[in-house]
Amino acid sequence: MMLRAGWLFVSVVAIAAAAGCQDGDGLVRGRPVSLDRIDRVNLWAEPMAINWDRDPAPDGVNVRVYLYRLRGRDVQTATGRGEIELLLFEGADEAALRAEPFHTWRFTASELKPFLAHDAYGLWCHQMGLPWGDHVPTTASVTMVARYIDTGGSVVTSAPASILVRAQ
Repeated sequence: MMLRAGWLFVSVVAIAAAAGCQDGDGLVRGRPVSLDRIDRVNLWAEPMAINWDRDPAPDGVNVRVYLYRLRGRDVQTATGRGEIELLLFEGADEAALRAEPFHTWRFTASELKPFLAHDAYGLWCHQMGLPWGDHVPTTASVTMVARYIDTGGSVVTSAPASILVRAQ
């Protein structure tokens, strides 16, 4: 029993030490820095819409939004002082992004704090489930984009992510 506790202690210390270090690519995995200027936004969306209740229809999407500050070769995960806007478009092609968003979710910096989490790799992100309520998409796929809007109004947009709503 004592040997197991010793290994557990060593494992926890090793993980905690690694969490504050840079990896070989210069990626900082420590505490996220709160910044106004963000250089890059990455959106990760589950590939299929999610059903959160007993009704067989999908209810929304699960996403993670990563904010980064680039400093030479270093990439720093960050939280923003601005707002994050998530735009959902019906369809999964370039034309979908030119249409009006089907649904928009907007979060201020203070509203984002409860969604701050570590992903499986120890990187900071904003992880959230986004319900679309009664306004359900009619297309088989949707496209989502994340935008970070800093306090001065500058916008940084992620690459689009396609999400399957229902099997075709």
